[in-house]
Amino acid sequence: MPIPPSLAATNGSLHSTNKSVLVNILTKHIQTPADVPLQEPSCFLIDGQALVMALGKPPDITTFGNYANKFADTVLKMAEKYQRVDVVFDRYHDESIKTGTRKKRKQRHRPVRREIVNDSVPLPADWSSFMALEENKADLARLLSNHLIEHSPEYEPVVVVSGGFAEATTVKSSDPELEISSLSADHEEADTRLILHCIQAPMDTIVVSARDTDVLLLLLAHHDRIGCTHLYMKAGTSKYPEYFPVHDIRKLLSDDQVDTLLAFHAITGCDSVSQFSGHGKKTAWQVFEQHHTDLTGHGKGPLTEDIVNSTEKFICKMYGVPEVDTCNKARVKLFCKGCPQETLPPTSDAVKFHIMRSHYQATIWNQAHLPHPDLPPVDEMGWIHKEGQLVPRLMSLPPMPKACREFTSCGCTKGCLSQRCSCRKSRMECIDACNCRKLDNTCQNIEEDCE
Repeated sequence: MPIPPSLAATNGSLHSTNKSVLVNILTKHIQTPADVPLQEPSCFLIDGQALVMALGKPPDITTFGNYANKFADTVLKMAEKYQRVDVVFDRYHDESIKTGTRKKRKQRHRPVRREIVNDSVPLPADWSSFMALEENKADLARLLSNHLIEHSPEYEPVVVVSGGFAEATTVKSSDPELEISSLSADHEEADTRLILHCIQAPMDTIVVSARDTDVLLLLLAHHDRIGCTHLYMKAGTSKYPEYFPVHDIRKLLSDDQVDTLLAFHAITGCDSVSQFSGHGKKTAWQVFEQHHTDLTGHGKGPLTEDIVNSTEKFICKMYGVPEVDTCNKARVKLFCKGCPQETLPPTSDAVKFHIMRSHYQATIWNQAHLPHPDLPPVDEMGWIHKEGQLVPRLMSLPPMPKACREFTSCGCTKGCLSQRCSCRKSRMECIDACNCRKLDNTCQNIEEDCE
């Protein structure tokens, strides 16, 4: 096939995954309270875009100026018990490794451009179509960011905003004396900006409001850097909130597991990397618990041949073939067992590009604590530039090698001693895919007979 079916659909789009399964796995033995006891000083962090999506289009709001007031009131109400509230927004690049995910979201709606030139611009009738366009979301983030700073309270909570301004590195605070220069970053994702803000907030208790599996894993992976005593992720709904105690979850994981957690999340599927068809997070986690050291170094530093080989071994174990070290060998094993094509792992050629993409994504996550991450060229990490967008490179070899076009196997049930055996007639030795080998392995069509 022209695409690896284990990684992508026939149109080339990567298989999506159910990330929330990991939350259930990580919090299985953890109590998640509906409220948290606050120890001063405390900080509340909000993913601005996630809050916009949660607010939707309020029925009593008619203009963008009214919407900005509603947004600011919501932020301050959520953070009324805290001494500081940080709001971070996504950036929207023309070429992004999340293009595929955003494209799928756009397909549900017809994007409509609405420029926000001032506060009196009326809200669009179709809010979903408005939010389906990146330019609209960027304009809205700028409006909300400036409004938060201009209308923040005189004293507490101190308001800090980043990501939503015209310049990616701009960060502003309602307290002119607060040192925030270390938060001047060029991150694309609010998820990673949240980590940077957590690290730079000298607070005893930090609560991050984000209903995203990526954020929980980032908080776990960077927990030891953040340094606060109590770290929570707030999920659930406004009526039924749920707080995940990240500090307690961290205690259940070994240092090696935490060190490779982001690599595991990337290699098994996320917004920018495909899930292996038929292999979700739950079954993959069982392999990770025993073999997480296979992912050591993945997403950290250069992608070496040793890291590629070790990651490929981990993938073979996911497919239940731990005795082999390459996906090509795993494919042979599973094919000879009669497994259907859609259940086979990708070829070693295709999985190499998958490993590149997961390494790139894991590198972004692992460097969330840095204002300016040092990333390899994206077009050398399993992506190619096409018509102003980044699309995944799925394979470099032809769909069917010449050897497969000349493929011969026999259906013999006994010894293969006569010319009725198609392999013997072609002067070829029988192979593992032949029926004789599957039955009793008593084939006598050996290499000497083929000379």
